[in-house]
Amino acid sequence: MNDDFGAIVEGIKEGRNIYSNLKKCITYVLSSNVPEIVPFLLFILAKWPLGLETIMILIIDLGTDLAPTISLAYEEAEDEIMNVKPRTPDDHLISWRVMFIAYGTIGVLETIAAYFAFF
Repeated sequence: MNDDFGAIVEGIKEGRNIYSNLKKCITYVLSSNVPEIVPFLLFILAKWPLGLETIMILIIDLGTDLAPTISLAYEEAEDEIMNVKPRTPDDHLISWRVMFIAYGTIGVLETIAAYFAFF
């Protein structure tokens, strides 16, 4: 709608912000899956007691995943977003690095903290 060169720069900035916010939302949602499934696996394999029943976990999941994810989606762009190199065509939204951060670090830390609070 606008043939100004500044509009192109703003469009690129907005696209990068949307990509960044989607990546944050996906990482948040993936990281919450680990502390939800590990207690059931430990209950089955090691007979550790369950802290919450299944329906309670589902209710907590519905109540705590929606609002933070929406707030992450509308987060303002970082100051340095235009200094980041452009993505390559083979760069995916969910990479091995994002999965490692979500499952391997954040999810494990949440699980340990939840078990520490439970016991």
